[in-house]
Amino acid sequence: KFFTDCRVSVAKKVYLAENADSLNVFFESRLKSYKKPAEVELAYFKSNDSLSVEKVQKSLEANKVVDSIPGMVREKLTETQNHALLKTMAVRESLFGKDALKVDGSFKTLKVQTNEKNSDSSYYVILKVMSRTPAVEKTLEEVRPSLEQAFIDSYVDKMMRESANNIKEKFVLKLEKIEPPN
Repeated sequence: KFFTDCRVSVAKKVYLAENADSLNVFFESRLKSYKKPAEVELAYFKSNDSLSVEKVQKSLEANKVVDSIPGMVREKLTETQNHALLKTMAVRESLFGKDALKVDGSFKTLKVQTNEKNSDSSYYVILKVMSRTPAVEKTLEEVRPSLEQAFIDSYVDKMMRESANNIKEKFVLKLEKIEPPN
């Protein structure tokens, strides 16, 4: 390696070692961007009418196309999303829990109580998962080199901006025209 390459490499290592606390905070804030929550494409039917629920169940058992069943809604949901369906723990567990619904054509019917005091305030929801994308979470070791470089680059950018301003403040510079002698 050339001497300048070695010098730059050593300078980076020293800078990272001397700023380990700041680097860890930087890692924590940036590592969140490397996480992607699980996602499902869901077809669901929601109603408090048990007869319409039975009709939808029979249609699903007959393997009818979900889009042809009246009242079925298709949506993509992520496990971190604030959606009305996901406020019910039973629905959340059915979609993103340990024993979540599989993408195998099966469906699940849940009776959801909206108010515990009044038994009439409940509804049924039929869930069918059309597709599933698992959560992606990269470890710090996988992204450490790129995060370290981003940390160093942010310092270099800041240093360049501040050094230009410091020079202007320290030294009053003026442009003088120099005329060469005859």
